[in-house]
Amino acid sequence: MDKTIQTINDRVEKLMNIENLNINAFALALGYKNNTTIYDIIKGKLIKGTDQRKKTKPGRIILEKICNRFGVRYEWLVEGKEPMF
Repeated sequence: MDKTIQTINDRVEKLMNIENLNINAFALALGYKNNTTIYDIIKGKLIKGTDQRKKTKPGRIILEKICNRFGVRYEWLVEGKEPMF
């Protein structure tokens, strides 16, 4: 496992880079009309009353959408177990 790709969020971002998609295009590819869900995963959601962000962990539904749409293995996406595809 690549030591720099430690979280689900990191692996989603890696997949976006491999597919050459920005947050908007990735959200659209998954069927989302806006990028809020993906933005919160990659960049983080603002913590109320601060200027800090906390990345949100994607739920099972979005993880399954990512796997189905892009053909990545669920085990790779969730646990980092190779191979990716």
